[in-house]
Amino acid sequence: MRFRARVRDGRIVVDEPTNLPDGTEFDLVSVEDGPDDIDPRDAEPSDLTEEEERGIIHAMDQIERGEVVSYKDVRKEMDEFIASLPK
Repeated sequence: MRFRARVRDGRIVVDEPTNLPDGTEFDLVSVEDGPDDIDPRDAEPSDLTEEEERGIIHAMDQIERGEVVSYKDVRKEMDEFIASLPK
């Protein structure tokens, strides 16, 4: 599960209603934390299948090896390409 929340008056408030029962525990990670701070290999069991977990771990390994291109870089290349097209 994934939730979007904000801090209000020192409390974490989920933006949308949830159907979680009272007492449900989960770990929170700030979106300001980078990928170095989040590693699925350290996570507790989740709703992911084994195949999904393997895929995430594979992707994290690719990131560590520098084998991926960031969205920002792809977007920049796309914008440059579109700008170069005849009008």
